Amino acid sequence: MTKQLVLPGMEEALAIPLAETPTRFLAIYFSLGRYTEDDRAPELVNYDCPFDDSPAFEADSKDALVAMITDLYNGGDQRNYSHARPIGMDFESVMPDIIVDGNGKILDELYDSLAIDLEVEGARHPKRKPLSETLYSLGRESLADLWERESHRWVS
Repeated sequence: MTKQLVLPGMEEALAIPLAETPTRFLAIYFSLGRYTEDDRAPELVNYDCPFDDSPAFEADSKDALVAMITDLYNGGDQRNYSHARPIGMDFESVMPDIIVDGNGKILDELYDSLAIDLEVEGARHPKRKPLSETLYSLGRESLADLWERESHRWVS
């Protein structure tokens, strides 16, 4: 989505598109369940479903988010960071399942560069696929597909 700058008196002569720059970045560590018949979505039975209380850390810049993830990965105390929900898990040596900007765009390149910097096993593998192509739901959908369906839980 873009906004336009319109100057008074020059509405027709000058309309400069302004790109919306995300001012919010999220790292989400999915707590997953599976859709069942009880969810009243028969087309999603046995597809992965991230719980609303999945740990989600927020920062106002990419650099701040990278610093936060790096600290958590290296055993930092999660209580040092604000997050949407109370968390009872250990983040040491754990990468988030997804990194997105405030518009909901999956940040594949940021995730990959962070995985390399943290020396995550397999991060430099020549056949490594982008994060958004990671398979979920028993191999039936990509992370991009899952995120398209479930992002409303974190991004409006």
